[in-house]
Amino acid sequence: MRARCSARFRCPIWPCCSKAADWTFFIVDTEHGGFDHAALSGLIMTARLAGITVLVRLADHSRRDITRLMDMGADGVLLPMTGGKEDIAAVVRHAKYAPVGRRGISTTRGHTLYAPPALRDYMQQANERTLVFAQIESKAGLDAIDEIVGLDGVDGVIVGPNDLACDLDCLGGGGADSGRDRRRCGSGASPRQGRRHHHLGAGFSAACQGARHGHFLHRQRASYAEAGMPGYHPTSRGAATMNRIRLVHRDHLSCEPILRRCPNGELICVGQVGDITEPAPGNRVVVFHSKDNGETWSEPFPIYPEDGRAVYATELMLLDGVLYAFLTLHNGHFVNWRCTTMQSRDNGYTWEDIGIHPALPNFSFARGMIRLSNGDIVIPYQYYPISPEENDRLAQSGLKIWEARISHVENGVLISKDNGRTYTRHEGPRTPIKGGGAAQMELA
Repeated sequence: MRARCSARFRCPIWPCCSKAADWTFFIVDTEHGGFDHAALSGLIMTARLAGITVLVRLADHSRRDITRLMDMGADGVLLPMTGGKEDIAAVVRHAKYAPVGRRGISTTRGHTLYAPPALRDYMQQANERTLVFAQIESKAGLDAIDEIVGLDGVDGVIVGPNDLACDLDCLGGGGADSGRDRRRCGSGASPRQGRRHHHLGAGFSAACQGARHGHFLHRQRASYAEAGMPGYHPTSRGAATMNRIRLVHRDHLSCEPILRRCPNGELICVGQVGDITEPAPGNRVVVFHSKDNGETWSEPFPIYPEDGRAVYATELMLLDGVLYAFLTLHNGHFVNWRCTTMQSRDNGYTWEDIGIHPALPNFSFARGMIRLSNGDIVIPYQYYPISPEENDRLAQSGLKIWEARISHVENGVLISKDNGRTYTRHEGPRTPIKGGGAAQMELA
């Protein structure tokens, strides 16, 4: 499954590009995005013709917008700021036909490709196909999560970590109290182990994180998608219900989990632990294994030998039965920053440092690998052009990397046409550093 994108621009060929890049689905954001109905109709119809699932994040639960979006052909909708059962019940009522809801009937529209089948059969098929998700972004929504996911017609939830952290008063802005805030938030913001939840993760990876508030959670569902990976499969929606969340690890800091299925069938989770914030000198990267599809998890063990440096993982790839973990080693501020690659040939139980990736310099992130339909591997990267003199200045002053005196960071992609044996580096847009950082480019 590949689905880590939210459409914020109007180009109608965008769904075709996403399909060609092997994305499973994408979300069009009408809560924060500036879309009119003509732009939405073009995006949704192109997605249907291209064969890629499209969900729409709503602005609210009004009947007018939901009816129009469903008639345009959207595969489902997502309600932000879901505060309780009544909020999401309104979406179900407008998005699904009787007997589940009260959606208005007009079949000569985009949702039938203007070729409506027999009405009674179509209404049942449409209800089974239509997805309704609640976005949990408040304490009220969190408290009502059992009622929300138990409602007939609701297919899952997605967590909005920023608004949820704000509502729980635990944003942790980096001040003296941020560690205490994060721990308090972590104890309240994550579902208790064993409670029944559907979950579509904010990053759509197979592991999810409690908004950096101290929990690794692994969500499970009744069946598994292609290649044995857990996740949403658009061609088998009835089996795609995610019905459990399992706690993998709990600490003052637990974030950035990456989940893969190993060649021996086990699940492996690589993630960040240590200290109370990130970045920090005590950050480390650890590995967990599960031999029972995520029901239970091993104790963590370090992926990189202890040498006093902070460790950060950006990508975990499986190529020809070998696991490769891209790591960043630094002083806790992403200064004295060295990149290296760890390799495992025994399903992640032992690791060997094979050095920096030959196509990347130090001071680089590489994450979000995708495999194109032609077999090529594409990995986005971000490079900070830090000179040795600037690195020394930052280190001596106790400053962080985003306080460097540089005008930009370089975004680009690494491309391999031989299954990861060799890569070429292709520079993309240069991002100005403003207000303390620069966002890494993502592929869509």
